[in-house]
Amino acid sequence: MILRSPHYQVIDGFRRSAIVQPDILRKALKFTPAKGDVIQMSYPKCGTHWMQYLTLLVLNDGRPIRTYQEFASSGRSLEYAGVEGWQPHNGERTLPYRAVLTHLDPPRKKNLNADAKYVYVARNPWDCCVSFYHHVSNLSPFRFQDGTFDEFLDSFLRGDFGYGDYFDHLLAGYVLKEEPNVLFVTYEQLKRDTRSVVLKLAYFLDERYGRALETDQYLLRTLLERSTVEKMKDVLVLDFKGEENPAMNGLFKGRQVYAKVGYRGDKSKYSFVRKGVIGGWREHFTKRQLQKMDARITEKTSGSDVMDLWADIVGETKNAMEGGEYSRA
Repeated sequence: MILRSPHYQVIDGFRRSAIVQPDILRKALKFTPAKGDVIQMSYPKCGTHWMQYLTLLVLNDGRPIRTYQEFASSGRSLEYAGVEGWQPHNGERTLPYRAVLTHLDPPRKKNLNADAKYVYVARNPWDCCVSFYHHVSNLSPFRFQDGTFDEFLDSFLRGDFGYGDYFDHLLAGYVLKEEPNVLFVTYEQLKRDTRSVVLKLAYFLDERYGRALETDQYLLRTLLERSTVEKMKDVLVLDFKGEENPAMNGLFKGRQVYAKVGYRGDKSKYSFVRKGVIGGWREHFTKRQLQKMDARITEKTSGSDVMDLWADIVGETKNAMEGGEYSRA
């Protein structure tokens, strides 16, 4: 039996995403944050776009993001679009900061730039895996549109399909959580109490942003309304033809890319936001698959308390593996 896995490419001897452009990636790997940079780090499908969206709203005093082009012009994806020659612009003016998101491995403590700020978003491995499966089984470059969740789970646990190992990335971010210029949050915190996380983010970026939101409840409420899952679904829409988001033109140059499930029926467009929920894993994982994940968690996180971040979910999965009530057979 042939084991199927999402397609990847080998760049300079390493497995990399099927989508990334080699020249942009090579420059990204040499990137050094500068004073004033805000670097948003996460493993894919862990709330990357949501946190970047909130960061841009805070830094732009709540100004709405109307299109993906605005999103990709005011902030930047380091390894997918690159930052060379980029001047952050929100549609009205050039911005005095650079908000950069990346899925590349977090830096070691000694390599952090004290004059830059870093935000790390972690998501529980079960939901991350499910969300990533829907991503790679939707987009044509991964050549996995008929792939099964069981097949993807094996690839996810091996960490061998171009994005590195989830647990290595998580642990590298976790050890930075006490650094003064690092904000470490979980997707689950963001989902359950968006208001508190936004205020924490605002004060972390600069005290004036935090004070502005805390003293102006209308501004805070407006910002929260502009960053709901429903709002972002219609803004974070990537046009593979490049007609609506030229900031991402180089990413799909010379490629025929389409989505199995397109945005509002258009397979040439793709929304980065699908459901934005906690607990989607219950609809996908069987007990056998939970046992596979549990074994990998034990192997990779022994000696760390990182899984305490999701003690409730850990408990639920343990109960399910022991024959407790569970939504899957």
